[in-house]
Amino acid sequence: MTERGDQGAAIAAACARLGRPKAWTAEDGYEHAIVGGAVDGPRVAWVERRSKIDGSWEDVDYFLRATVDGVQVLEWVVDTYNPFFGCDVGYLHWWSDRIVLVYREKHRAILCAVTLAGQVEMREIDDDWRMVDDRVVFASEARGLVERARLPDLPMLVPLPQ
Repeated sequence: MTERGDQGAAIAAACARLGRPKAWTAEDGYEHAIVGGAVDGPRVAWVERRSKIDGSWEDVDYFLRATVDGVQVLEWVVDTYNPFFGCDVGYLHWWSDRIVLVYREKHRAILCAVTLAGQVEMREIDDDWRMVDDRVVFASEARGLVERARLPDLPMLVPLPQ
């Protein structure tokens, strides 16, 4: 049931709209890479990895950023156990005034919705997930059931038999 959205086209569209490459090195020595993207009319959302090796230590962060009509309206540090282990974006999409993101970090898959005001709702979900209309469906810890969360505000719905 796992859905790993192909972010390639979405990243390319976000980069084109932002007028920047997929990866670059800033003047301060930090390497940046866009690892997830979503374009909806004048709105662009993207997940950006920023990293720099400092001796034997790597400084890494992931940011969810958004612009509307070219003006940045959101910057949220993606919540990860340890960003060094990565942030694999499986889904990034605008839903009304929210940006919905499904990503995999070191220990878990996370579904989150972030408003442009910076309010964040998060749900830990199973690695085995799929988008079905306005729902995220994922394997339940209870054998024989699937869990469901409705987008964009993420209330949990009654589990269903597989």
